[in-house]
Amino acid sequence: MLGVTDASEARGERNVNFLSNVLDYTYEVVNGGFVFQPSFSVGTSYLDFGSMTEHGAASQNAVIHGGSETHLWVEPAIGGRYLVNFGSGASLRTFARLGLLQYVSGTSTKVRAGLEGAPLEVAPMRIGSDLDRTHVVGEAGMQFQTPGGFTLGLSYTQRESEIREGGAGSLRFVLPLK
Repeated sequence: MLGVTDASEARGERNVNFLSNVLDYTYEVVNGGFVFQPSFSVGTSYLDFGSMTEHGAASQNAVIHGGSETHLWVEPAIGGRYLVNFGSGASLRTFARLGLLQYVSGTSTKVRAGLEGAPLEVAPMRIGSDLDRTHVVGEAGMQFQTPGGFTLGLSYTQRESEIREGGAGSLRFVLPLK
């Protein structure tokens, strides 16, 4: 066992602001209860992160440098919805969508960090993460609604690229109070 420093506890706070926007064009082709939806989206995201210096570990306090990043992407997609109305007045809506998200610029993110007590001639560490240029995005779900306003919805989104994957599900339950 090699002891380099004494154990200590340090704390710090860092502000991170995120702004994103999407411009989407979706065309609908309707046939009975089925709606086919080809679409094209252009989006940007802006990430602004403040600097942070920990407190409590003296010269071992981490120092994280602030900065900002902008990412631009496009996403062509195809989707569809299907609506079934029941004689009771209830309805069931289903949907599915498959897209190909392509980053045009800003395909990586970086963090610069160091130690408060490091000599001035020592450059901060640079940690980069590749966001991957191309992502496949899939979504599917359903929503059941009664005439009285009770709603039950389920959906799932999956996003995959060559080096990353992630998914998220949601459950929506609405019971109107009258």
